[in-house]
Amino acid sequence: MLLMSICSPRLTASLLELLLHPSNNGTSHRVLTLFVKCLTGATITDASDLEDEEREIPEDLVECIQEYGPLSSVSRVFQGDDSGSFSELSSSLT
Repeated sequence: MLLMSICSPRLTASLLELLLHPSNNGTSHRVLTLFVKCLTGATITDASDLEDEEREIPEDLVECIQEYGPLSSVSRVFQGDDSGSFSELSSSLT
């Protein structure tokens, strides 16, 4: 939970920045899908009909979105100095 509470505002701000990008002209669903894909590797499939109605994402905006790399895994955050934090976090998630 701590990791999500730290990351969530920054991810939201990043998404808003992309949605307000000057070249984004009616591609909100496509932007969200590509943003999630770049961060997680997952593909959002529940709004594909809405994406079909939108224009293609402009190339300069695609490049901005792709600058966001994948999120670090929790194990990499605690790598090196575990001190029980990773074990405690992973056990609380299962």
